[in-house]
Amino acid sequence: MRRVAAIGALTLLLLSCRERGNDEPRLDRDSKLDIAASEAGLIDDPATTSPVGLYQNAGVAGSDAICVAGDGANLRFGLVMHFGPTLICEGAGSASHDGGILTLRFANADCAVAVRYDGRSLRIPGDVPAGCARLCGARASISGGSMARVGWSEADSRRLTSRRDALAGRAPRALCGG
Repeated sequence: MRRVAAIGALTLLLLSCRERGNDEPRLDRDSKLDIAASEAGLIDDPATTSPVGLYQNAGVAGSDAICVAGDGANLRFGLVMHFGPTLICEGAGSASHDGGILTLRFANADCAVAVRYDGRSLRIPGDVPAGCARLCGARASISGGSMARVGWSEADSRRLTSRRDALAGRAPRALCGG
């Protein structure tokens, strides 16, 4: 009988994940099962999990990354995306965290992007403002980027350095400060 109950619970968990889709944060506060999974550390609550840390996605052309540092209303971020050895999107600025959304406001570009945050990853929407093109130059865009958390601390966030500085022969600066 316990085996049947366990299989039933697992089936319900899988169905609840499938029905929510990829665009919604993973924690449903109205679901006792989600609350229990959150309390057990199996899923994160994006509303209460700090976004500070380092997020990466290793691709064929290099490693795309976002760092987030600071606390509360004083969050800052840096972003680097590779599309080849010299084709790079890069920028930094301030961020705000509201539940399952991390809003990135790039300095020196007319670009603010609401990024999906689920506690363990960041997903940039496929449609970003035209001003974001300034971060990349021709033939590249930050749209559709997705990165998984690889670091959970302020120190981890400082590991992301400027690729443009390195290409120009300058000492690379940490994009999230340091």
